[in-house]
Order: sequence, then structure tokens, then C-alpha cells
Amino acid sequence: MTINSKTDDEKSTIFDHANYRKKRQHTFLLKTIAKYLFLFGVFFYFISVPQKHGVFNIFNNYTKYSTDAIERLYLETLSTSNFAGNWSKVYTSIPHLAGEGLELVNFTQQKFEEYGLATEVETYDVYFNTPVSIGTGWKPKRTIVFASWDGEELGLLGSTEYGEKNKKTLKSNCVGYLNVDVSVSGTNLNVQSSPFLNKIILESLKQVNYDDDMTLYDHYFSKHEKIGILGSGSDYTVFLEHLGIPSLDMGFTSGDEDPVYHYHSNYDSYHWMSTLMDPGFKYHNKLSQLFGLSLLKLSDRELLNTHISDYSVELKGYFDELVSKLPDSWLGYSPSVSGMKTGGRGCMKMRKDMEELTKPTLGELVNGTSLEFNKFINTSITIDSQVDSLQTQYDHIDELPFYKRFPLEWKIFGFNQKLQYFERIFLHKKGLKGRPWFKHVVYASGRDTGYEGFAFPGLKEALDDSNVEDFYYWTKVIGKIGKKLNKLVKSKDGTF
Repeated sequence: MTINSKTDDEKSTIFDHANYRKKRQHTFLLKTIAKYLFLFGVFFYFISVPQKHGVFNIFNNYTKYSTDAIERLYLETLSTSNFAGNWSKVYTSIPHLAGEGLELVNFTQQKFEEYGLATEVETYDVYFNTPVSIGTGWKPKRTIVFASWDGEELGLLGSTEYGEKNKKTLKSNCVGYLNVDVSVSGTNLNVQSSPFLNKIILESLKQVNYDDDMTLYDHYFSKHEKIGILGSGSDYTVFLEHLGIPSLDMGFTSGDEDPVYHYHSNYDSYHWMSTLMDPGFKYHNKLSQLFGLSLLKLSDRELLNTHISDYSVELKGYFDELVSKLPDSWLGYSPSVSGMKTGGRGCMKMRKDMEELTKPTLGELVNGTSLEFNKFINTSITIDSQVDSLQTQYDHIDELPFYKRFPLEWKIFGFNQKLQYFERIFLHKKGLKGRPWFKHVVYASGRDTGYEGFAFPGLKEALDDSNVEDFYYWTKVIGKIGKKLNKLVKSKDGTF
């Protein structure tokens, strides 16, 4: 897979969004104040909150509809798109389902074709451009963008070029990316995710049946210990590993007792699928329900539906596993002291030299980073508790007097901003060694293993190469990220 690197992307970090967040806060404040108008001694309060945003995400109000309704939604969408007959040649397309309130993203298919490839592919439009009605009708709280990427087999070209072209918009607005590559090639469910989205997928797995005796949750964890790690090989790559956007991938894969999947051949056909692999398209419906519920749950709560503690536990586990493989002879390593340098007038640069002389050993760095991750587990539990408490208050907002609603909504806005940009903390502007396009410090595909994903790839590759200097470098980088994570909670009052 070949991916072009962008020079201006080297400057891209989480702090790129500081000015954007300030402008959003000012806009939100003005819009919220405008809601509380005093006219002839009467306060007029408008309930709608203009802070809904995001791309590649989220339906709304899933609790109003059963999984049967979700299934009908997908089947109706297929049938209204002439799934069985009228095929059309299109490029990578991106219809959207507009959300409530402030809409920041409004791409059209024609506009997106500017970022897609000129290669024509035969596909069918199973998406929709207008709000969908299930009984009473609804609109999602956050804008949903559906993407059908072109050029995937040529190196993820459609999604990658789009991500690079629109990186500022995506990093500023996008809450999450949900991916389906091969929906059904067997009967074994496979799920890989950023821990940021673990909560929604785990909840969704419990609500969809695999068969009469078990749910998808039971089925999945009968074969897996936990949700898998994302690597590469599909279109989530640019979103997670280059832009730092939480991503989720799902699909049914083949097992020993399943029909042979003739991948990338003339036998990979509708006939094979409908007669051998999935007669009645039952597994397709299960995946549609799982995917739909995941979208809905990511939109259902006013606060983003996540538990940061899921991430903190994984970080600690990843780090401890790699450190356990560390040779004892490396623990005393410290970078060599560079030669003394002189200034323009011959004065010694003492500060620089003292920094070189006082660098900690690798063992000290490892211990310090481990302590930061231990601390972050407690920090993340505090964050989750505060987020859930705010959501509970919002669920009963109609019972509050108007003058208490304003500070609650303002606080929710601040929490959502921090949650939305949480994954961006793991971006390293220099990227991974030898492949700077990959910015995510925690997740990347293996350098020598193709699509398979690994945690803390910088540390793993340093161990593989027996390179203590690189291991020292990445431990230092990861330790600094650990400190940033613990600063998410204010030391004075313990608030997020």
C-alpha cells in the first residue's frame, strides 16, 4: 500500500484545534445567551441546543425503535434504491443525513467526486439524502455522512485522498468513523475498534441475536477475549491512524465450517452469497442491526457515549506487556552525553549540557510512564463518573428552572469538546519511524506484518530491532502523553 505524505501535516497536533474551539465556544455562548431573551418581563427559552456536529456518525433516539425497526430501515433503504435491478456507474460518493441545530458539514456527491478517483466502478446507492421516517419521523442529533469509497483495492486511495484533503474539517468536527468492508464472508463475527467506541459496540452486541440461544455478544466472546485492535487494510486507516478519529470496523468472517470464500474472483458472486453463504441474507441483517444500533447509540446521549476508562485499562495493559519483554541490560541505558557546545562569544551552553547529563535512565522512564498510566486509570474513572452524572441531569432538564439550564448546557458543551478531541492526544506530529504518515502512537499496522494491528508500534518495532535508543525515545514520547492525559482533570477541583 502506498500513501502519499503531506508536508504541512507535520505541523498537525491536537493543539491545531485551540483557536477553533475558542471560536466555537464564543459562538455557542452567543447562541445560548440569545435563547434566554427577556421581553416584557417574560423569559423566552428555546430548548434546542446548537452544539450538534460531526461527520461519519450517528443516528438519534434509538430507544424509540426496536431492532426490528432498524432492520426495516435498512431493508426499505435497499428496496427504495433499486438494489435488485437498476445499477448506476458512480465515483466515490458521500450523501449525508443532516443533523439538528448547527450543521458544519454538508458535502454533496458532486463535491466529493472532486476528491475521489476518475476510475468508474459499478455500485448501487443504498444511502439516502434526506431524513428517514420510521413511523413518526426523526432527524439525527449529529450529521451523518455516508461514504462509498472508490479505489480501496488500489491502496485505500479514495478514503485516503479525501481524508488528507479535508483533514482540518475532519479533525475539527468528526466524532467517529464506522467501517464495514466485507460485511459477510462467513458466520464468525469480527469486531475491531478504538477503545473510545468500545462502550457503544459492547452495548449493541448485547441487543442483537446471533441465533435463538445467544446474542452477538455471547457469540463474539465465545471466540475472543476482547475487542480487537485496528491495523490497516481498510478505509478506517486514514481516519484513526493519520487523523486521530475513533474508528470501528465490523463484519462476519469465514470459519472452518463455512463455504469457501472465493475472494476477488468471478465466483465471489450474488449466486454464491444467496445460495451457499447467506441464504435469506440473515447475517447481513444481523450486521445491519449491529451497525445501525452502534450509530444510534453514538447519538443517543447528549454527551458523547463513551467510557474513557476502557481506553485507560487498555493503555496500561499494552505498556506492561511490552515492558515485560524488555532486556534487563537496557534498563540502565541513558543517551550518551553530546560534546560541549560554545556560543558565538565562546560561552558554554551550560543549560543544554546539564540537560544531557541529567537524562533519566530507561528504567526510570519506564517506571515514570507506568505510574502515569496507573494514575490515568483513576483519572478516567473520575471523568466517566462526571460525564454520566451530567447526562443524568440532562435527562431531567425539563424539570429544571430556566436559569439552571444555561450553565448545565454550557458545561455539557465543554465536556463534549474534550471528549471529541480525546483521541487526537495520541497523534505524534513526526509520525512513526520510517513511515511518518502514520501519526497514531497507540495503534498502527505492523511494519512487517501487513494488515495486522499492534499497540504502541514504536516500542514494538524497537524491541524487534533490538534498538534500545528507539525504545528510549518512544518511552519518552508515551510518557509525555500520559502526563497530558492526567491533566484532563483539573488538580484544584478534580473536574474534567
